[in-house]
Amino acid sequence: MKNKECLKTIKRLCGYMENDLSLECCEEIEKHLRECESCRGEYSKMENALKLCRKSREALSEEEKMIIKENIFKLIEKE
Repeated sequence: MKNKECLKTIKRLCGYMENDLSLECCEEIEKHLRECESCRGEYSKMENALKLCRKSREALSEEEKMIIKENIFKLIEKE
């Protein structure tokens, strides 16, 4: 089971990957990722998914893009 810090980090990873967070928040996430192998694994999975989404972004409609983003957030909330 993940601890409170892990859950906090995982919930903020999308914002981190999209550069939507403050510098302070990014530094906290980076520190945690350096120290936590489990969260690094989650980050890697999310990063790979995001790369696939970006590659196909031009082929997707705006509605499809929104569905993908919503599904990612739902997966994060389940953790």
